Amino acid sequence: MQEIETSVGNMNRDAFMPDNMENGCDVKDLTFPDAHALLHVTDRRKIHSKTTGSFRSGSESAEDNSFYEDQIIEYYPKNVLEIESGSIHNKFSDNTPRCASTISSNGEINGRSCGRKSLTERESEAIIVIKQLEDQIKALEIEKATVQRNLDDVLDMATEQNASFKEKYEKLHQEVLLAREEARVSHERLYPAEVKFDLSVRMSMEVQDLTVQVEHSKNFVDNTVSVIKDIFNNYSVLADIFLELKSFAQEDISQLKSIITGLSQMERCIVKRSYELEQENNILRKQSVDYQSQVQQLMAEVGNQEKAINELGLQHDLEKDELLSQVLSLKKEVSCLSSSSLIREKETMRKELDKLKAKLKDTDSKLKNAVQDKIKLESEKAQAEREIKRLQSQNVVLERDMWKRDSLAVRRHEPKLGDFSRQKSVNVVEQTLQEDYQKLELCAFDMEAEISSLKEALISAFGEKEEALARNEFLNSEVEALSDKLLTADSEIKSLKEEVAAMAERLVESESFSKELESSINSLSREKEEMGLQFTDALLEMEAEKSIWSVNEKALFEANAKMKIQNDEILKLSEDLLETKRDMDSYREQCKELRERLIFLEENAQEEKECSMAKSLEITQLKNELKQNMADIVEWNDVKSSFEALSSECQHTSEILPKLREYLIFLSREGNDPSSQVMNGDQELNLKDQLLIVTKERDHLLSKNGELKTALFESEILKAKTDSDELAKRISNMEVKMHSDNLSFNKERTKLRMQLRSLQATLDAYRGRYTEVVDEMTLMNKKYEEASTKLKKQLAQYGVEILSLKKQLASKE
Repeated sequence: MQEIETSVGNMNRDAFMPDNMENGCDVKDLTFPDAHALLHVTDRRKIHSKTTGSFRSGSESAEDNSFYEDQIIEYYPKNVLEIESGSIHNKFSDNTPRCASTISSNGEINGRSCGRKSLTERESEAIIVIKQLEDQIKALEIEKATVQRNLDDVLDMATEQNASFKEKYEKLHQEVLLAREEARVSHERLYPAEVKFDLSVRMSMEVQDLTVQVEHSKNFVDNTVSVIKDIFNNYSVLADIFLELKSFAQEDISQLKSIITGLSQMERCIVKRSYELEQENNILRKQSVDYQSQVQQLMAEVGNQEKAINELGLQHDLEKDELLSQVLSLKKEVSCLSSSSLIREKETMRKELDKLKAKLKDTDSKLKNAVQDKIKLESEKAQAEREIKRLQSQNVVLERDMWKRDSLAVRRHEPKLGDFSRQKSVNVVEQTLQEDYQKLELCAFDMEAEISSLKEALISAFGEKEEALARNEFLNSEVEALSDKLLTADSEIKSLKEEVAAMAERLVESESFSKELESSINSLSREKEEMGLQFTDALLEMEAEKSIWSVNEKALFEANAKMKIQNDEILKLSEDLLETKRDMDSYREQCKELRERLIFLEENAQEEKECSMAKSLEITQLKNELKQNMADIVEWNDVKSSFEALSSECQHTSEILPKLREYLIFLSREGNDPSSQVMNGDQELNLKDQLLIVTKERDHLLSKNGELKTALFESEILKAKTDSDELAKRISNMEVKMHSDNLSFNKERTKLRMQLRSLQATLDAYRGRYTEVVDEMTLMNKKYEEASTKLKKQLAQYGVEILSLKKQLASKE
């Protein structure tokens, strides 16, 4: 035993020796390193025998290595090897071919390093144990990669759900726009222009307040995004610290334990992260449900507005009000009740429609009977008129007969008693005839009153028929709309149920996967404990380090690559946050655009009001000017006609004056001749005739000029009337435009209000998500700090233990 201990001590000293030492150095000249220097060792890779062959002689190195290996194999307990081989062989039976290949390669390397051609069974078992540990590390890395893939899949699902949610939001936005366009017509009927202007001012103030609130919320979101960026930067710094801790972990055998604990912690974090992502998915589902409820509320509000419009438009019709109240109650019940209750209500509505149809048929039959009664009464009236005429003709004949009889009685000088009896009989007949005539007239009056009442009943029946048909059409249209809405709601509910089922299956799968990971982690922790018991001997640990350092370096490189992948994922998440920021910026821009639209619409409304006022003033001024121009034109035409008449008379007199002067000169020359006097008389008569003809022509021309002037005045008056009519039309068009602009302004205002409400809801959702993310990041940082402190403490303890073991070995030597 003493020889074995001395040989082991010599080999340990050779292991601690540097590679550049010569063969002639004695063991006594060697010195151990400082205790604190072992904590910062990063790479103690063993150099192969080929590289060290120039410094040592081949025979001595081969003999020392063979002796050293034999002593290790004898010293290594058989029970520990059997336990290790059994536990690892049961769990990693699938990796046996890989292990065999690595064993063969390892055997060749060890053969080259040791200079031996064959290996013993114990050496092969030790190599198998080392390679199986390497396979365990690789399997853990593969499991970590699968966990990361699952996280990527969850993130992809979240992005797809966000895209689908955006599409649903766009569809809902289009439906809200359509509802607003329908509400525009209703607002045109409801409110006058002045009330609308006041409401527009109030709504603009409310929209400004809401925009201020949205800006505050956006500033808060920006602050949260900046805080999240800082947290991600801190996370990258912590990742660098973790890499440094891994580099320190290369010093001792505790690197395996630290790496495995780190991997287990990372796996737990990944599981927690997956669970948190699933929670976020659930939150997104809840948000989608909330958005659907908001959409239903908006639809209910639109329905309420339509109800109010219909009630105000149909105040004077009691029956229409009753039908509208029934429709409103049906809509409210549809929003509350389930599909089965809706089907029952549909059946009741159909029954009511059937009843209305039956009532319509009854009214049609009543109308037909009334028409038939009217025809019978008219025929009876005609018969009564015929009888009246016949009775009148009989009365006339009787009167003639009476007169004839009276005349005959007078001629025959009948006695007075006979005459008195005849007169009585005639009076009785006349009374009976008059009574019959009065009765017939009363019957005729009664028949006319009945005919008029039947006409009124016919008119009322026709009106009721039209109203019932209108009601029937309205109810049919509403029933069809409700059925369409129900079908769409059922389809949406089915799609949501399918999504919920798919997500539930995914949750179950993730839970099963997390359970599997937990079981694997527990098994690994147990194996760690067993390995800790097995690696109690410091000599085997030191020699195992040399063979495991290369594997550890590979694992570290792979861990670095995984950390890079995780950093890439963190960058992706930061990109997602930036995208959300961009979405918020786009929402801000939309709010700004909506504000600008509101301001522009208000300015347009004010300008149009001012223009309408100015145009109305201009129109009144133009009307006054037209009236003044008409009066001026009439006066000017009168003056012109008088001036033309005077000018024509002056021309005529100027034409006649030279003739008269010549005639006077001629008369002065021939004043004394009688023949000349006779001729002068004839000439005077001719001149008078010419003057009369000229005066007639002048009167004729004056009358023609007056007619032309009146025609011109009438044409000008018609033009002025047409101009005034066009101006009135323009005024009416401007009023209609003002009314439509006010309605459009109210609609856009309501649209903006709805958009602000939806944006507020989205902002609240983002706030909740950001607060959750911040809380999660704080928890992750705390856990990471706790884990890092534990790892540092464990590393320090392992370093102290290793130093104590080295001191013990040195003391034994």
